[in-house]
Amino acid sequence: MESVALIPAYKPEEAMLPFLRSLRAHFGVIVVVNDGSGDAYDALFDRARELGAVVLDHAVNLGKGRALKTGLNHILHTYPDCGGVITADCDGQHAVEDILAVRDALREHPDRLILGERRFTGKVPARSRFGNGSMRFLFALSTGTKLYDTQTGLRGFPRSLLPELLRVPGERYEYEINMLLRLPEWNVKPLEVPIQTIYLQENQSSHYHPLRDSARIAARMLLFSMGSLLSYFVDYGGFLLFLFLGLPEWACFGTARVLSSTFNYLINSRVVFRGRRTKRTVLRYYALALFVLLLGMAVLRLTTALNAPLLIKVAYDLVMYVFNYFVQRDFVFREKS
Repeated sequence: MESVALIPAYKPEEAMLPFLRSLRAHFGVIVVVNDGSGDAYDALFDRARELGAVVLDHAVNLGKGRALKTGLNHILHTYPDCGGVITADCDGQHAVEDILAVRDALREHPDRLILGERRFTGKVPARSRFGNGSMRFLFALSTGTKLYDTQTGLRGFPRSLLPELLRVPGERYEYEINMLLRLPEWNVKPLEVPIQTIYLQENQSSHYHPLRDSARIAARMLLFSMGSLLSYFVDYGGFLLFLFLGLPEWACFGTARVLSSTFNYLINSRVVFRGRRTKRTVLRYYALALFVLLLGMAVLRLTTALNAPLLIKVAYDLVMYVFNYFVQRDFVFREKS
């Protein structure tokens, strides 16, 4: 079966109807989710049904993420043999030819998540240019995956990924970012397809909030920072405790590092990177921990020689924080696709 078109809609304009009429010529099934638009929009959705769309209704507004999940769940139950799902916005920001380009790319790459990539050329609202630039940077730093357009609503989902998408947390616009953050965990590579950049009325209808949504994207780094900070307290607190108990400095350092590394592994594997906890990840993690431990002991000798233990230890831990993040992100908890 061909791909199904999924359109989440909240208080749509009349322009949604000609848009659906154009899509109807290319998709056998179009699912529209009315996300609690209210009684004033019932007639508009009735006309959408007359055009052949399947309309699902939320009694109240639950957010774009929930609307997408409602549509995906319906498609999985009703069209289990579909080739995939193409999602697009109802406000005219996605041209039909671009939607078809994403559909064709999904046909050619049925194991990839397809993203309609806007290049933001021409006259682009300042908020949108800043938002997409900051999102692009934070996403690459958080995941190690470079995407030019992390906010696009035009996406192609392979059939095999639909059950996983229903498990992704997020009820509103953060859902679209959350699914991208899960791609390394699923061993799925995204594929970007160039599309037009269309903004209506200076993008006044956008629900994007730069600071709030950037913080959501950076959540993985924030969690890693919190875990590293807690691990640092375990490490440094243990170091001081064992030093107070009279153990040699090397024994204090080694014992405290074993405790803090175990604590850190549990946090990063379960909460931050959410990778599969296999023997391979354990071996990788502790190989990294052993390397850091040996290097730390060498640094400890240096601090003794230079008589500046606290200053050098703090500098060393800051460098190791950055090093650990990238190695764990790209090697320890990432399996090959």
